[in-house]
Amino acid sequence: MANRITEAQKEEINKLYYEIGVKAEVARRMGISAASVARYVIPGWKPVSELPEIDIKISKPEGPQELILAMSCHPVSAAAAFCEACKLTDEEWIGMKNVQAEYVSV
Repeated sequence: MANRITEAQKEEINKLYYEIGVKAEVARRMGISAASVARYVIPGWKPVSELPEIDIKISKPEGPQELILAMSCHPVSAAAAFCEACKLTDEEWIGMKNVQAEYVSV
């Protein structure tokens, strides 16, 4: 049975392909088939060091339209906007504590 390609190897495949640009050479250097290289090459992949800096200012979306807009811009800002939207206000926390207190006392 063939050895499985690990996540570290997938990363290495993309790093080498980014530098070399030839799948057959990447396969030769890694000791794997060119088909495996072709399977795991991610089009447009770049090393993290070469990705553009993203300055994200996170604010709590006021409604569903703003949340959807924030989530459609960038994956990092999407996750941050979703987390920010899930945060409870002080009044909401007090309400939750009151609801919990009702269930505990019952």
